[in-house]
Amino acid sequence: MVMFHVHLAVEYFLWMDLVGLIVKILDAAARKKIERIESKVNDSGFRGLYNAVGSSIANEVRKCFKSGVSPWGDKWDPVARGGQPLRLTGRLNRSIQVNATTRYAVVSTNVKYSKVHQFGATIVPIRKKILAFEINGRKIFAKKVKIKARPFFPITKNGNVQWPPFWKEKAIKAAINYIDGKDELNV
Repeated sequence: MVMFHVHLAVEYFLWMDLVGLIVKILDAAARKKIERIESKVNDSGFRGLYNAVGSSIANEVRKCFKSGVSPWGDKWDPVARGGQPLRLTGRLNRSIQVNATTRYAVVSTNVKYSKVHQFGATIVPIRKKILAFEINGRKIFAKKVKIKARPFFPITKNGNVQWPPFWKEKAIKAAINYIDGKDELNV
């Protein structure tokens, strides 16, 4: 078993209406040990390592949808239609994806409205004077609608990545398991 400490760097990105995380291993000593191990394999080994780390984080993001809580354990506000927030169609949850390279992993979604749900937003009409929509079969008309933030990525309203401690531990464990040859994702 390889023993070392791993420091992960997590950056977030906002591109148009999309949101996601970029994960890199920063600790120089850990990278050297990993490079020594991976030099015996090839670039796909690093891709596999970052895929394991990214998949661990993606699993935690999906747990937010399943339990209706933020990465920090705060319960999401209820929705006017009733039911569990962000679960009506499951599209946003299913869109969480991992793209790993030999240098980093990107955990992201390609759903345009992800930023609205991550940070909250006020929706105002663009082409008409009033918004019109239905909730539980009842027509609603409004000049604006405030959507409350229901974060699923560990990115604060100020745009800072704030790691929940157990997410980081699980990502590090996934990296170590990968290096040790274990293909376990429920770490």
